[in-house]
Amino acid sequence: MRTAPFALAALSALAWLGTGCSTSFAPDGTPTSQPLGHLQGHAYGGQQPVVGMRLYLLAASTAGYGSSSVSLLNAGSSTQQDSSNGWYYTTTDQAGFFSLSGAYTCTAGQQVYLFGQGGDPGTGQDNEMAGMMAVLGQCPSSGTLADTVPNIWMNEVTTVAAAYALAGFATDSTHVAASGTSYAATGLANAFATASTLVDLGTGTAKSTMPGVRDPNSNNPTATIGAGVVPAATINTIANILAACVNGTASSSVCTTLQSDAVAADGTQPTDTASAAINMAHAPTANVTALFNLPPATAAFAPALSVAPADFTLTVSYALGNSYGTGANVAIDATGNAWVGMQAINSSQAFYGLLDKRSPAGALQSGTGFGSLAVSTQGMAFDRNGNLWVNSDALGQAYSASGSLAYNSSKVGASMLGLATSSLGDVAQTYIYPSSASNSGVGWSRLSSTSGTATGSLWFAYRGPRTPTGIAFDPSNNLWTSNEDGTVAKLPASMFSNSSANYYTNVTSYTVGSSNSGYGDVAFDANGNLWEPDRVCVVTNTPYTCTTQPVSGTRIAIDGRNQAWTLNRATAQLVQQPGTTGNEAISLTPGITNPQGLAIDASGNVWIAGATTGEVIGAAGPVKTPAYLQALTPGTLP
Repeated sequence: MRTAPFALAALSALAWLGTGCSTSFAPDGTPTSQPLGHLQGHAYGGQQPVVGMRLYLLAASTAGYGSSSVSLLNAGSSTQQDSSNGWYYTTTDQAGFFSLSGAYTCTAGQQVYLFGQGGDPGTGQDNEMAGMMAVLGQCPSSGTLADTVPNIWMNEVTTVAAAYALAGFATDSTHVAASGTSYAATGLANAFATASTLVDLGTGTAKSTMPGVRDPNSNNPTATIGAGVVPAATINTIANILAACVNGTASSSVCTTLQSDAVAADGTQPTDTASAAINMAHAPTANVTALFNLPPATAAFAPALSVAPADFTLTVSYALGNSYGTGANVAIDATGNAWVGMQAINSSQAFYGLLDKRSPAGALQSGTGFGSLAVSTQGMAFDRNGNLWVNSDALGQAYSASGSLAYNSSKVGASMLGLATSSLGDVAQTYIYPSSASNSGVGWSRLSSTSGTATGSLWFAYRGPRTPTGIAFDPSNNLWTSNEDGTVAKLPASMFSNSSANYYTNVTSYTVGSSNSGYGDVAFDANGNLWEPDRVCVVTNTPYTCTTQPVSGTRIAIDGRNQAWTLNRATAQLVQQPGTTGNEAISLTPGITNPQGLAIDASGNVWIAGATTGEVIGAAGPVKTPAYLQALTPGTLP
């Protein structure tokens, strides 16, 4: 029986997680408990075993964000009960070895991970600051996890992978949780799967690449496309920071510095190194140099960074699935796949505007794209029937989830820019006629409730000299546009019931800034404020008031923690505003160049479309996908 207190920081980061949605979700059928089988492995601090580390087998909770994880170990000959929380645990032996010999069960669909705390790393003293995690994955409907995880090598590298992959749902090492909604369940499952993109669980080593797929357009049978580059040096650097504390004592200057420099959003210090890693994932720009200087000259894991980075984000970069263009925009579907639309590198190429589809864990699903567009991709959005709508410089097209062309509406000579869909089945697109601004405007179509196809041609919602670019629906299904003449325009939801009119003239327009010529997004937050990449407008009052933001860009997205993310193409930066410590700029180079598209998925990963596709792991608050669902309750967790 353990008598020492088991430190938990349950409430310290609830402000970071928020409250989320309380809607319950029950899977079909009656859940059944499954034996996990024989799992075994080692717990190492750097390159040496940790003796007497307590091992807890845990599952992510679905009782609400910030809830305690669920203990899966039961009473048995190899387990002891923790007196502070009632959980059962086993311990590592003199070689750091542990065996979980069947004294546990899990319910099919639960997301399972291993957490270890304490133990002697070779100093002769127990180090309660030593904390490690390893993601095991989803409990199967039958069989055991031992079939897919025969051996576990848990160390600081597996801890970093778990901390970042689960950052959207983790408060600390023992509080990994989401709501019970189906949207949250999808995001949680995808987050657990993403950990395997970063680390080899059997060896405890950081991965450096993700394999591509066979190139269908090459005669070379070994040619591949779409491979990924994993930031192994950054993973190892963060792991070395943790190891510097794990391999010492809790009272060492290294551990106390880690506690003071890797704090939760409310300033609470972490009680173990795994929780410190989660805090670093939440605030990757905080105290970077001080943390980077913690490891000794001869560190445990290599290769590692030789100089302090701009931040401690983990960004996986993926090569595009074709060589005809560069990524222009990205949209996330209902299951978490990221679809990247291309634009032509130059007009002489025969095929361009293709689509890449990547799984939630980053694997390329299609190398040649789904059809081809006549010109470059601009706006992208999924409708309620799973069709992907794609705007281009002269075409408005929709692709079904299987990749076939579902709808085509051409406005010859117009540049099709912004695109948005609503929960009611409306599809709205902005278009500009360069030679005739008075004919620029917004087009829309409503999907049939029976067939799911677009009804007739795109109607003119309005046209005039405003030259709209960005476009978004608010929670009441009013349509808003950001315009190049410095105005924002509101088109009431009632407009979409008037399909007999050629165009709608009752448009409310407000001047909120000076004239601009750049293409910009528009999005709403949880407070009803309308965001553009360079300003935020309070549109709940009359007259509207706008505040210019210190960071400008071309894309804007609001995450589930109600924080705005701006993509700055000129500086190749992703800016969280307001971030944990103000406006936090995350560098996308050298991995991501020419960034143009931005989207957040249900796991809190931020996807960037550019010359390569980037996935910033666990940086944001999870959102509902597709985007039209999040538009109903913007700035809230699924």
